[in-house]
Amino acid sequence: MADIEEANVTFRKSDVKVKWLAKERLSLLELAEKHGLKPDYGCRSGGCGTCETKLLKGEVYGPEGDLPDTILICSSQPASVEIELEL
Repeated sequence: MADIEEANVTFRKSDVKVKWLAKERLSLLELAEKHGLKPDYGCRSGGCGTCETKLLKGEVYGPEGDLPDTILICSSQPASVEIELEL
């Protein structure tokens, strides 16, 4: 899925900065959970929209949310080396 090997991901409201590695194959939701965050989610497959989060910087592979500039983090992975989420 990802063309990049790693990305720097910032969760702005949580003030958490982490490195995402393609070889781990984690979604952005799983990455957040791995680093102690507890984002809302429901289905983990992009169907319910509960995990919708504002994308402040960068690009991702995965579904867009219903609101402008939002993504569904449960089924999204970085497509650029710098990602910033409102979470």
